[in-house]
Amino acid sequence: MKKVITTLLALCMILSICSFQISADTVGTPITNEAEFLAMKEDGYYYLANDITVTKSYEQLFTGVFDGNGKTVTVTGEPMFWEFCGKAKDLTINGEIVADHAKDNGYWARGAFACMVSGEGTITLYNITNNANVTGFATQDAAYSLLGNAYTGGIIGALDNKSVGTEASIEIINCVNNGNVTGWHCTGGITGILYVNDSSYTGLTCVVTNCTNNGSINSLNQYAGGIVGRVYYALDAKFTGCINNGAITGYSNIGGIIGHTTASSAIISVCQNNGEIATTTDEASSAYAGGIIGYAQGTNDPNHSADYGEMASRIEFCINTGNVSSMRRTGGIVGSSGGDSAYGITYVDYCINTGNVTNYGTVNGSHAQGCAGGIQGYGYGSKSKPQYTIMSNCISTGNVESRNAEYGIAAYLLGYISSDLAILKNNRASGLLVSGANKTYCFGWNNNALGYSDESTGNLFPDNNTFQIAADASVDACKGYVVGVFDQSVLISGEAIAEFNAAYKQLNGATTDCMSQKIDGAFNPQIVVLEATAPEFPAPSAEPETTPAPETTKAPEPETTPAPETTAEPEQTNAPEATDPATPEQTDAPANTEPAEKKGCGGFVAGGIVIVALLGTALVIKKKD
Repeated sequence: MKKVITTLLALCMILSICSFQISADTVGTPITNEAEFLAMKEDGYYYLANDITVTKSYEQLFTGVFDGNGKTVTVTGEPMFWEFCGKAKDLTINGEIVADHAKDNGYWARGAFACMVSGEGTITLYNITNNANVTGFATQDAAYSLLGNAYTGGIIGALDNKSVGTEASIEIINCVNNGNVTGWHCTGGITGILYVNDSSYTGLTCVVTNCTNNGSINSLNQYAGGIVGRVYYALDAKFTGCINNGAITGYSNIGGIIGHTTASSAIISVCQNNGEIATTTDEASSAYAGGIIGYAQGTNDPNHSADYGEMASRIEFCINTGNVSSMRRTGGIVGSSGGDSAYGITYVDYCINTGNVTNYGTVNGSHAQGCAGGIQGYGYGSKSKPQYTIMSNCISTGNVESRNAEYGIAAYLLGYISSDLAILKNNRASGLLVSGANKTYCFGWNNNALGYSDESTGNLFPDNNTFQIAADASVDACKGYVVGVFDQSVLISGEAIAEFNAAYKQLNGATTDCMSQKIDGAFNPQIVVLEATAPEFPAPSAEPETTPAPETTKAPEPETTPAPETTAEPEQTNAPEATDPATPEQTDAPANTEPAEKKGCGGFVAGGIVIVALLGTALVIKKKD
């Protein structure tokens, strides 16, 4: 009998421990209503215990951890946070954001999660989904500006590093925007702008991984992108595994992934645009549209170098399937690159365009504006500056049209370039070329008959091609620019995609493919979004507590549950085990990978029922003995 009781007691202890562990999945202080949300300490660790609605924004600069815990916050006009400089994860946002000067609190940017992200250290946004439509300020207003304009994003309005001279970085991983976003200047599905407000500062690093935009993006002025409107003075800005499915419109500088980069080194890798990209057609000077990036620029600032990877743009293993149109400089992958006040080599490698490219060009006044290219519209360059385009191993199958009757240029690869250093190598292109000025070329128009680098070899075009290689007939047959006929069977058979995957693995040391294709008699390539490594979220270092709302915070009306005045936990929530003095080891929790399934109070109840049942059985057995 003693053995039976001993066994049952051991089982009770095991079940008790299991119940204990189930309840300890979530750490931090629980948030159950708006009052508790508004009363959070700036550097605290909090988690949502249930869905909540917030009618106003958290007003302090939040530097702690906010765990959405898979729950939903419904916003009613204003963002969740005015300014955020911490870590947030596993959150869904519903509702609507509408910018209102009467409630702006001095912030010129708008996003469903935060107006702006600002500060030093590493800022992390992970697994955040926005379903709210976001409407920013509709006009230019110097009172709400960084550069004289307002900014709007689906999740963040703007990233602005205010602590110049400190290292700062932001990582945005597995975030999704489903809301429609409208703003005046710098408008994006994830964020409007990534910006460092000092040209001599070189410390901002930005990593955006596996983010998706499904909403329409509309900039009433410049800079619109499916992921970000503009990247400004950011080193090593990396965009990987991002997808845009929404339509992008704007006055100029618009792209499926990024609208514009300047004074930045940006790498866009394994990204795809499926949305239609179109600048407004009612403005004669609307310009610069690309399937992946609208305008890519480096800088000639003396604080930066022009070395490879520094102040350069690299677009690789990207796919555009959306139609792209603009009044000037239009490209299937890149609309335009370089400029008099900027330098940096633009690398376009292993990219695919299947969308149609159209330069409306009804009033543009030069060949440099009237250009359209299957891969890139315009590439600035010269013999004296280290800026030009290197395009290699790209494929374009879309139709290219430039309608201007005098300056219209339609080209398979690069519409216009002005550098004899430009390299166009191992590219393949097909589709229909149409020019209102009868200027159709395989390569494009190279200003002043400069020709191309000797490395420009191995390019393939259709067997019925009758177009000149470039604008100057003297370079038609030289240097082996074209080595054969483009056999399009490699597309529908999947052979081309296999080549791209092999190159990706070799160049990146990867073991998985970056592209896939359904073999159905059509060429329909898709990027493969690889699983991202979950970022670290440090566990709270002290016993959680809730701070009463400050006097300046206007709490909801009395019928709303007020913020707790003590550290006691609400009875209806799952108390994090870190509050138990007997288990301090919980504060050293390892970094989260996948969000653990939350069992709630049921873990305790179920365990308790089993324990009671087992004890009852033991008593019955004892009584029989």
